[in-house]
Amino acid sequence: AALWRGSAGPDVADAAPGLADALTAAARSARDALTAVEVEALLALGRPDEALELAVGAARAAPADEDAQLRLMRVQAAAGRTTDALRTFARVRDVLADELGADPRPDLVALNEQLLARSTDASPGRTAAARRTVGDAATSAHRRTPVRHPVGLRAARHALLGRAHD
Repeated sequence: AALWRGSAGPDVADAAPGLADALTAAARSARDALTAVEVEALLALGRPDEALELAVGAARAAPADEDAQLRLMRVQAAAGRTTDALRTFARVRDVLADELGADPRPDLVALNEQLLARSTDASPGRTAAARRTVGDAATSAHRRTPVRHPVGLRAARHALLGRAHD
C-alpha cells in the first residue's frame, strides 16, 4: 500500500466508465482494510503512538464508521489520551444522531464508560485510600447492586405537547 500512488481506474475511464468507479471503490476499500490491519498490529505490538496518525486519518475519512471510530478511541486510550478518546466518542455520537438518527453501538458505549471510569479514578487529588473510603461508605449505605445507566448518551427526546392535531 505504501507504493501505491494516484487513483485506481482513470486509465480505463474512457473505455468503461463504470469499471473506473468500481476500481476506485475497490481500491479505497482495500486501502481502508489494510489501514485497519496496520493499526491493530501496531496496537498489539504496544506502539499506539505510531498507530495514532493512521487511526486519525481513517476516522476523519469516515466520521460515521463506528469501526474506525472505535479503533481511534482504543488507540487514543492506549496512547494515554483519554480526553481525546472521550471527545471522539462525543463526536461520533453527534454524527450518528445527526446523520442517521441512531445511537452508538454497545461496544462504543462500553469503551466510553470504561474511559470515564478510568478518568474519574485517576482524577487529581483523589488517592486510592480516599476512593476506597468513599466506595466503602457507599457500599455499606446501599447493600445492593448499583443500577447501571448508559454514560455519554443523549436523553430521549420528549414528545411535543399540544401538537396532537398535527
